[in-house]
Amino acid sequence: MFRGVTYDKKEQRLNPTSKIVLTADNITLDGRFEIAKQVYIDDAKEFSDDSRLKAKDIFICMSSGSKKHVGKVAYIADDTNFYAGGFMGIIRAKEEICVSKYLYYVLNSSAMRKILSESSTGSNINNLSNSIGTLKINLPPLDVQQRIVDECEIYESKIAEAEKKLESLKGKTGEILERYLR
Repeated sequence: MFRGVTYDKKEQRLNPTSKIVLTADNITLDGRFEIAKQVYIDDAKEFSDDSRLKAKDIFICMSSGSKKHVGKVAYIADDTNFYAGGFMGIIRAKEEICVSKYLYYVLNSSAMRKILSESSTGSNINNLSNSIGTLKINLPPLDVQQRIVDECEIYESKIAEAEKKLESLKGKTGEILERYLR
């Protein structure tokens, strides 16, 4: 587990730099990694490479004012040049005991999200720092974990296809109205 980077507001820049920090805004509630907000930091600022999002990482919201956001996770498929922000964390599975994407699926399950939400503490900011290390996660043998991942990926692919089709159908009612009302 690696914590995100911190910086002084004076080190923040309006124009793009090579030091880009990502916040919880870049994780959807259903667990997808989507770049929505980038924070640019002065190039002179030094960050540990451990805080850079890498392939097979799990990007997790460790602290939030909202219980529904704390504990949300995204799987990082490829190496990036992005750093996790201060309220964020990075989980790197030890590949000899855990398939990273299996761990992502477990952490993103509705049952685990509920546990994470309920275990967060704090009066204004909900925080997982004290409870994340106490989670008990069932780890079947690696080959079983991989079979679970393979099966889940089949359904992810079907969902992506259905979402594409849905997007293409959304404009159809407008097209029909235009055709008849011209």
